[in-house]
Amino acid sequence: MTAIPMGRRIGAAIALSIGALALPASASAAWTAPVDLSTAGENAYAPAVAVDPDGDAVIAWRRFDGSNDRIEAQTRAADGTLGPTVRLSRAGQPATGVQLDVDDDGDAVFAWLRFDGSNDRVQARMLTSSGTLTPVRTLSAPGADAIGPRVAVNADGDAVFAWRRSDGTDERIEGATISATGNLSPVRQLSDAGEDALDPQLAVNDAGDAVVTWFRSDGTDRRVQARTLSASGTVSPIHTLSASGGDAVEPGVDIDPDGDAYLSWSRWDGSNYLLQTQLLYADGTLGTTHTVSDPGWSAYGSEVAVDDQGDAVIVFYRNDGANRRIQAVKMSPADTVGTPETLSDAGQDAALPDVAVDDDGDGVVSWYRFDGADNRIQAATVALTGQFGAPETLSDAGEPASGDEVAVDPDGDAIVVWSRNDGSDSRIQYSAGP
Repeated sequence: MTAIPMGRRIGAAIALSIGALALPASASAAWTAPVDLSTAGENAYAPAVAVDPDGDAVIAWRRFDGSNDRIEAQTRAADGTLGPTVRLSRAGQPATGVQLDVDDDGDAVFAWLRFDGSNDRVQARMLTSSGTLTPVRTLSAPGADAIGPRVAVNADGDAVFAWRRSDGTDERIEGATISATGNLSPVRQLSDAGEDALDPQLAVNDAGDAVVTWFRSDGTDRRVQARTLSASGTVSPIHTLSASGGDAVEPGVDIDPDGDAYLSWSRWDGSNYLLQTQLLYADGTLGTTHTVSDPGWSAYGSEVAVDDQGDAVIVFYRNDGANRRIQAVKMSPADTVGTPETLSDAGQDAALPDVAVDDDGDGVVSWYRFDGADNRIQAATVALTGQFGAPETLSDAGEPASGDEVAVDPDGDAIVVWSRNDGSDSRIQYSAGP
């Protein structure tokens, strides 16, 4: 039995079963053949990717330097030209958990964790489109480990960060901002004290309206909560989204140009975790809670992407009674939810999807799926009309691939990144298309 490597969410710890179907040998002609980014000689893992409006991409990952893991990054122009590999984190202590986003000018903002000798601290840095690196900024305070950093950037380059860190008694969600001119705000406690808050997720629209979500115990159940930060700096009260009476975990979120946030999570119904969604409108009112996944088997790992019209795509994985399958559903700004569609083929387990859409709602869903020997990266297109394409296999056979992320430019051109062993080392690879 082969297990899915640990990924974005807690559901990834569940082992994969071996089945009979094999995947195609390689990506179709619509996608490029896999391209190596990280150099050979040391292992590289956990890539992140973002794309600017011109289709220029920035990819980051962690890679061993012979002593410690370091955060590295590389650019890829829309025509496929690769820039040099740049090391972002300092030597001397390990760094992990890199996240990034880019503004409309192609300036990239990164966040990661780096050990200071006592604690993991959130650090941030910008790589401008001209190739200039700004100094490293340490965001979280010393004295307790920070976990799960997130970053999102608006069109002008103003960045919002969120992470989890103990206050000495409880795990709290914290946040900070860095303006495009480099001004760092004080750290703000976003979740309340009294119970642990976990798994922060973050989204920002082009105007600078942000939403942060997490799950937190109410003393009995884990509940999904969210808080918005307007472009003018107004912070909303905390909204508790999921109902009491069952644990809710693994939130996902995106936000449309009007500041309406689309949220998802998995909630225990007494037998299984069901996928639920809800709109948090810019005025603070809540939409209907929709139960998206069918009962009978648990659904996990939701991710959300929304276009400029407020049409959202929500992806997750769910057991069909034999295998874990990737599913997707459309959600409209009128607060209606469609019927989930199964994207991955039957016969082998698939898990940990990611999704990105362009301004018009066309996009790509990526995931990894077992081929009987190894995990392989797959992708499928999604059209504004709601139609999903057939799955394409992007990574080569022969060695396991994992940790996929996808980004899409305004024209619908996508790049999918992942890590895959080359027989000696784990390497960061990508494919562009479709």
